[in-house]
Amino acid sequence: MIISHAWKLSTRQFEAVSHKLKYDIKGEYPFVHASSYHQGIRFNREIRSKIAKQYRYAMRPKLKEFREQIRAFPKQDPLETAEFSYEILFASQEGLSIRFHDVIYSYGAAHPLEDYFSMNFNLKRGTVLQLATLFKSKARYRRRLVELCTKGLDDQGVLTRPDVIAAELRRHIEWNITREGLVVNFDRCAVSACMGGEHSVIIPYHDLANILNARLDRLLSNGPRINTLDSQTDYHAPKTARAF
Repeated sequence: MIISHAWKLSTRQFEAVSHKLKYDIKGEYPFVHASSYHQGIRFNREIRSKIAKQYRYAMRPKLKEFREQIRAFPKQDPLETAEFSYEILFASQEGLSIRFHDVIYSYGAAHPLEDYFSMNFNLKRGTVLQLATLFKSKARYRRRLVELCTKGLDDQGVLTRPDVIAAELRRHIEWNITREGLVVNFDRCAVSACMGGEHSVIIPYHDLANILNARLDRLLSNGPRINTLDSQTDYHAPKTARAF
């Protein structure tokens, strides 16, 4: 996939397996080929860091919890499994918004968990885009997001409460940019019953107009509209990364 004359995106395969620590993690992630060497390195480094952070619980487990798992299931290998994929929700010459979706399972748990994790990257600056930088200084944007996410989930028929959503957004916010609006993602079990799966709310930008700053306009100003990666036909041949 070609984002601009300076940025080309391909898909690579990730695989990390340890019989000592009893985990098996597989997935796909985006890799950038950039004419600007340093910007390309920064993007790929941030992607690797994001994945490593997401699966730190398995790849660098807390010793006490790991020993308890071993005692409970001495012959089970792996104890922790995960599979993840990604989609591009927005791409332009200014920015790139990527959403990962994973399914994780800890042996002995009642069911798998489904999570979202995301990364928004400023291609011009070569930096990760922070949510707070889209809003005006001193804007109470988290409070507004709680209100709008509560309404959005209610419109979807999801049973939840504002205090639960507020607690989740204080813990962390997994978000993405699209041309239609700001996407806020919620993991399975995070804000509603587990049987409902994971959820996303698209907040139209006009609902945030009085607290947004001009940076978002620049990001949305040019580039093709891209919603999902339904096909890999435009991608280079996948390569496998055994470990970061």
